[in-house]
Amino acid sequence: MGKKIFIIDDNSHLSMFLEKKLTDAGHEVVTAMDALSAFRALEHYTPDIILCDYFLPNINGDELCQKIRRMDSLKSVFLAIMSAAAHELDLDPSSIGADALIAKGSFKETESHILALLEDVQTSGSRPGKTGRIGLECTNARQLTKELIAKNRYLQTMLDSIAEGIIEICSGQIVYVNAPAMKILDQTQDQILFVPLPTLFEGEARTQIESLLGSHSPDQILIEQPETEDGKERILSVKRLPSCGEFSNILILIEDVTRRIQAEKTLRDSHHHMEELVQERTEDLKRANEMLKQVQKLEAIGTLAGGIAHDFNNILSAMIGYMELTKLTPSPEKRQFYLDRALQVSNRAKDMIKQILIFSRPQDQEKKPILLAPVIKEGLKMLRATIPSTIQINQRISDQSLMILADATQVHQILMNLATNAFHAMRERGGILDIELAQEKIPPGKRHPSIHLATGEYARLRVRDTGHGIDSAILDRIFDPFFTTKGPGEGTGLGLSVVYGIVRDHGGRIHVASVPGEGTTISVYLPLIEPEEPGDNGDSEPIPKGSERVLFVDDEAAILDVTKSMLTALGFHVTARQSSAEALELFRAQPDSFDIVITDMTMPNMRGDKLAEELLKIRSDIPIILCTGYSDLISEVRAQEIGIRQFLMKPLSLGDLARAVRKVLV
Repeated sequence: MGKKIFIIDDNSHLSMFLEKKLTDAGHEVVTAMDALSAFRALEHYTPDIILCDYFLPNINGDELCQKIRRMDSLKSVFLAIMSAAAHELDLDPSSIGADALIAKGSFKETESHILALLEDVQTSGSRPGKTGRIGLECTNARQLTKELIAKNRYLQTMLDSIAEGIIEICSGQIVYVNAPAMKILDQTQDQILFVPLPTLFEGEARTQIESLLGSHSPDQILIEQPETEDGKERILSVKRLPSCGEFSNILILIEDVTRRIQAEKTLRDSHHHMEELVQERTEDLKRANEMLKQVQKLEAIGTLAGGIAHDFNNILSAMIGYMELTKLTPSPEKRQFYLDRALQVSNRAKDMIKQILIFSRPQDQEKKPILLAPVIKEGLKMLRATIPSTIQINQRISDQSLMILADATQVHQILMNLATNAFHAMRERGGILDIELAQEKIPPGKRHPSIHLATGEYARLRVRDTGHGIDSAILDRIFDPFFTTKGPGEGTGLGLSVVYGIVRDHGGRIHVASVPGEGTTISVYLPLIEPEEPGDNGDSEPIPKGSERVLFVDDEAAILDVTKSMLTALGFHVTARQSSAEALELFRAQPDSFDIVITDMTMPNMRGDKLAEELLKIRSDIPIILCTGYSDLISEVRAQEIGIRQFLMKPLSLGDLARAVRKVLV
């Protein structure tokens, strides 16, 4: 007997595929692309089964599931949550009101999981017992996905930690609130989601809110709210952030300013104390500005996340394929060929992760002489992997010797922000993205006609797209903070503002030229300095060998095995331990039995840096190499302060590992 099935998924291709397959199987299928439209549909439609994606526009599927479970008409509906990141989320479906968790794979795999679930429902009745997790045995946790999910949770923690409440409104209804907003409004998330904001206020306050939402320009109002318990009034600051009027999403900042207003009235005659308050507020704004810069970097990564995942999956597919072919072929020549190709694509994955970490990490700004061409080329690697094939990327780097005094991460951020803006301008129809690096000289007595560059030599980074262009009426506002022409949820309006600040901080200038309908060209000018002599590149050197005694520590069995094999192949005598506590006990018993210690950073019970400290207490001259895949608890500077000789980022190549060992043993 056919079932009424409601699919909620923003992947239109998957929805269409499942709709056809399930309809062919005799079921009635209704689909929705986001949580808001799904919620509206469910007010009038009662399905037998709901299949809901975890990551959705407006609000996530976990919040929608909890909302559905509180609807009287849907308390007994069978509800399954779906996600391609099911393994990484490690989610108990019952914790969000779901009956099952389905791991998405390929379209066919997802179909088979759903058909298995339907068969279970058909066999057990309309509401069987907990089905649990479906398809997770066919998936493996992906480190990149786990890190992106962790970054997303970190961002949510920041949003829940700030003083201001944040409310997002889509099509007149609330689709997001952070923890401070719920506290200020004295409402739970379930009471607020999918509710018009004005209905949470009464009388004059409601009228003020309706007027604020009806305006098309940023504004701020103060409203008075009576306290329900003691009758005291509260004063709330409600601010609408700048947005483009053609889109329906509205971002509201709400803050309880009762104490601040009362303090201002009380201390109006105290000039000295007022200066202290102003200074305190200035420091808060400075910290908020630094936090927003980091949020913007994560936003840029988020914009490209789909492309990153796509390219990384392609790399893994090639790697797995070559390794399987190696097992199948009897020919030594072909085995060597497949192994070489597998190593080649593995290095592509290594480079991609390196670029993501360099770009996304909060880092102290350090200006030093850098060659600009390699930084731009590194950024282009990530762009080529993430920007869709409908957009052609052309690069012209005419001078490899251009050197500037700059922070490399911030230069990388300039390129990524300009390129992602260009991508947004061309993503609907495709186009051409030109990235050019050249030298420009302003002779004595002359200035750049548009931006008044002083006499001197400059590196000119030019990013040109063939997108929709920028209207001349708003061209002067594009560097203003929070100003954006992107759609709801697509940007904070900080990208170009951050670029402007970085360029000015580096003594440079920006020039923008745009023709609506034809495209935009943004030129960044940064002052050149005299180039330095390039250092020797150790990559071309032969891999060194040795015979020393190595204590190697890593809690990951596969890493332990492969690294031990690599070192043994180079002639070293290796003792391996999977526990840092066991390694410390062994070293304490035989401190003179080892010439060098190589340890991982992130391990249970005792981290690698703590192990190094203990080893150095026993024998202060022991050379130690610390390895890490990613950790915000250690840096190269901190490792050196402990006494660690070398700091390496995973994954480790044979050559990098051998050269590091040889270097610290000299």
